[in-house]
Amino acid sequence: MELLVGELVANSLQHTQEMIRLTLFFEDGLLRCEVEDPSAVWCRPGHATANDARP
Repeated sequence: MELLVGELVANSLQHTQEMIRLTLFFEDGLLRCEVEDPSAVWCRPGHATANDARP
């Protein structure tokens, strides 16, 4: 979850200069993560390449 939160927050910060909101919910043994930013641009799925990997 720590890696997921870090990636989502980093992505939001990369695309907006505004405040973001991180919300974590733990219910019935499940952890849910939501990251919101005020950007009107929706995320688009992409395909990872070998150059996308970080050392």
